[in-house]
Amino acid sequence: MTVSESRRSRRQKKQRGLFTQTLMLAAGTGLGQVIVAVMYIWTARSVGPEELGPTVAAIGIGTTLAGFLDFGSNNLWVRESAASRMNSRTLGHRLTAKLAVGFLALSCWCFGLQAFAPESMLWIAGPIGWSVLVSQSFAVPLRAAARLDLVAISMLTDRVVAGGVFVIFNMLSLSTVFALWGSLTIGPIAASVMSRWVLGRTLRPRLRLSFRTNPWNKSGYYGLSSAAVSAQSLDLSIMSMVGGPAAAGLYGAVNRWTQPMSLLAGAFTTSAAPLVARHDSWAAAWPHLRRSASLVLVAVFMCVSVAIFADPIVGLLVGAEYRGSGNILRILALGTIGAVLNQPLAAFLQALGRDRAVSVITMTGVAVQLLLVAFLTWQAGAAGAALAYCVLQLVILMLLAIMIRGTRTPRIIIGRHSSRAAIR
Repeated sequence: MTVSESRRSRRQKKQRGLFTQTLMLAAGTGLGQVIVAVMYIWTARSVGPEELGPTVAAIGIGTTLAGFLDFGSNNLWVRESAASRMNSRTLGHRLTAKLAVGFLALSCWCFGLQAFAPESMLWIAGPIGWSVLVSQSFAVPLRAAARLDLVAISMLTDRVVAGGVFVIFNMLSLSTVFALWGSLTIGPIAASVMSRWVLGRTLRPRLRLSFRTNPWNKSGYYGLSSAAVSAQSLDLSIMSMVGGPAAAGLYGAVNRWTQPMSLLAGAFTTSAAPLVARHDSWAAAWPHLRRSASLVLVAVFMCVSVAIFADPIVGLLVGAEYRGSGNILRILALGTIGAVLNQPLAAFLQALGRDRAVSVITMTGVAVQLLLVAFLTWQAGAAGAALAYCVLQLVILMLLAIMIRGTRTPRIIIGRHSSRAAIR
């Protein structure tokens, strides 16, 4: 075998490995999304839009709070760890500091709302946000080590535990609304335990609090991008204020149904981003990603299929009470085509050091979307909010596509010595 043939063989093995990892992550994520969809459908059938709307809005705010508290640190840590520029000691100090600040902030959120707005459901955003923050942070070493099979197991643990707790709570005749948000709080904590357990000693960051550690050092542009993406969850809160709880309920009943459509693109992005971070240009990374990138086209096909059959899907799953959600789901599915393509483009640009430009595009796009949500909800109800989402994804796609060529990676040294991992 010649040298060129040997190199080509090794590259093909890497491509097959990445393809397999992506499929495993997509399968685990997909099954998890099905479990969550069933939980939402069960809740929607048990309560009306007026009760479901505020609950879904509070859950969305919890996810938003987790995104603001993370402020892009997870993605930065993955990039720097994958490129051997951050060691496990530095990662452990930063992770502990972030979780400590997050716990204090979200505790103040809960106690403050309980004291001053006891009738509001918004206090449940605190436990939701905390569990999401912990789960995502503990998955960083696995993502950086490109062990997406273990990430998939952790994510599936989250959803299976959440689904089991949801069923148990309902069997105990507890409130269906409590069963929904309570199970979505417990599931991520179980995933955190799993992520921590599978790490070998050399890869497991030591949780040691240092008051001199700034967990968000150099994560500013990543943070602005992730905060903007998290802020998209505020669309339900804005809809509830402008269009009323019924409009938010119609939208909230189906808006999470678009997540499974983009799981293939999300899995591909998660598995490929650490690999891109190891190269100096998009052109150098692309030969290793070509085979797995075909999964993105499958995701686009899923979006088109759901858009075509939106009305019968809604009628079958949640009944006639939510028949107005069919058109909403159709618009969201078409908008998700843009989101499917935006995920890898934005992540790869960030991995190659263009996090500042990505943050500007994302922040501007989300700000425009939320303004459009308020205006179009006032004009056209829940369908207007779905249209705002569609416009946002199209605009971001055009801007990212212009930027993707000719990028190179600036080297940012965060830790002098990297630790190579052993995993159970």
